[in-house]
Amino acid sequence: MSIFDTFLSIPRWFSIRRWFSIRRMARPLLAGVGALLLAPAFAGDRTGVLGALDRVAGNWPAAQLEAALAQKQQDEVILGSNLAFTYEARTAGHAALLHVNSHGEMQLLRQDAGRTKSGKTEAFAVSQPLGTETLYVIFSDGPVDTLFGNSQGDVALGDARPAAEAFATRIDALAQRQKVALTRMQYQVVAAAGGTEYTTRGIVRRVVEADEDDGAVDSRAARAIPARIEFAFNSAELTSQGRLDLDTFGEALLSSQLAERSLSLEGHTDSVGGDAYNCDLSRRRANAARQYLVKSFGVAPARIQLAAFGESKPIASNGNEASRHQNRRVEFVFTRPGESPRSVATACSKS
Repeated sequence: MSIFDTFLSIPRWFSIRRWFSIRRMARPLLAGVGALLLAPAFAGDRTGVLGALDRVAGNWPAAQLEAALAQKQQDEVILGSNLAFTYEARTAGHAALLHVNSHGEMQLLRQDAGRTKSGKTEAFAVSQPLGTETLYVIFSDGPVDTLFGNSQGDVALGDARPAAEAFATRIDALAQRQKVALTRMQYQVVAAAGGTEYTTRGIVRRVVEADEDDGAVDSRAARAIPARIEFAFNSAELTSQGRLDLDTFGEALLSSQLAERSLSLEGHTDSVGGDAYNCDLSRRRANAARQYLVKSFGVAPARIQLAAFGESKPIASNGNEASRHQNRRVEFVFTRPGESPRSVATACSKS
């Protein structure tokens, strides 16, 4: 029997069971917020946002607030599946939820009005982006309406550290008037098997294992990961699938194993089109991938070197569409820990 099942078996304890998903956060919101959430790419500073929020301690330890995912796999949730979690407190109170996705976007979610003493269930589906998400439970002995400002519904708070600091100040102000407890849980949103070309764990493992093989192989080649990041036809605009695949690399770059590594992003095309055009297209696509990683995951631009190869380094024949598809790629070449990415001379360097 888990600790949460124990809680639920004791009548004097207050418990709430809540089925929850992140799609609720992607719905159109009041005052035109929906347009923001429907933008083609996410952006934000997850590290800064979490740093600002985690400094809020609350003033109600006696509430004994705890939370956990009600999942068989406690750390992973499949994209498109239902996410369930449980939070428990020793007394009745008022609650709000704060969700932070892997790109740092914050969404404040209303719970039942008033001091709830019985559980309710809802089912929602987990939505993009992929990566580490954080869910905070904010619990108080009084109403939490002031956290929502003038809004009667859920509120999008932004994706930058200053916005998180402003919200943390709002929680501190609430705690000066009433008792407040906070807890949080983290989990990984991952694609179903085959939903992305690589997994974050697979990327990390491949790069780390390349260090162990340094004496036997070309170490640079061992750290090169060819990725078929999808773009719109004849364009540097990322597709939805392209963003999913980049999410796995962004999450890998934030992992403890790769946090001290830089990389070279190398753009490649097929042989359709002239040399100058393909050089420019490969450069723009590599830059689009870098911009996504910088804006969505807060990766320092200095960690990423760009290189454009155009059609000069095919990995397939270009004789049919299937082989040309393989040649349209962005390669991720990781450095050793602490190394800076080095400029690479390419056939496009003078174009």
